[in-house]
Amino acid sequence: MEIKFLKKMLKYPTLRNWTNQGMLLEEIKRLETIYNNGSPFPQSLREFLYIAGKQSNLGDIDRGSGYEWMQSEAEKQLKEWKQEIIRPYFVISQLDKCEIFSFIYLDENFSDPYIYTCLPAYVDEGEPLISSKPQKTFSNYIIVCLERTIVEDDELFKTK
Repeated sequence: MEIKFLKKMLKYPTLRNWTNQGMLLEEIKRLETIYNNGSPFPQSLREFLYIAGKQSNLGDIDRGSGYEWMQSEAEKQLKEWKQEIIRPYFVISQLDKCEIFSFIYLDENFSDPYIYTCLPAYVDEGEPLISSKPQKTFSNYIIVCLERTIVEDDELFKTK
């Protein structure tokens, strides 16, 4: 797969003693079949899955027990809190069993879609259900996470 958006990730395969483990194209296509009716995911998401879809060295990316688990947990949280996302989406990362999760919409037709945060457990406290992340696009979000992890790696593992 040609890497267009996430080339910088290729320069840092191991950070914080974690090594990226990518998915095979067949595994990515399986997720596309399940969550996007067989249509390809946006290019930047496909690149991320190809580079680090099984295991990511990025400190800000928490997949819990995997993408299928995240999708299921996000749906459970939305139902529990009587919320709904009508458009097709794919969960990228989560906190606290998807009480908070980051996702992209799959119907935007951008090769590098915007990334959003969903807070189903906090709507009753006045928080919006969905807000855009300050990094705007998925690839920019990943690069910001990478840069933060590089700093953490330097601080945690520098030799004296």
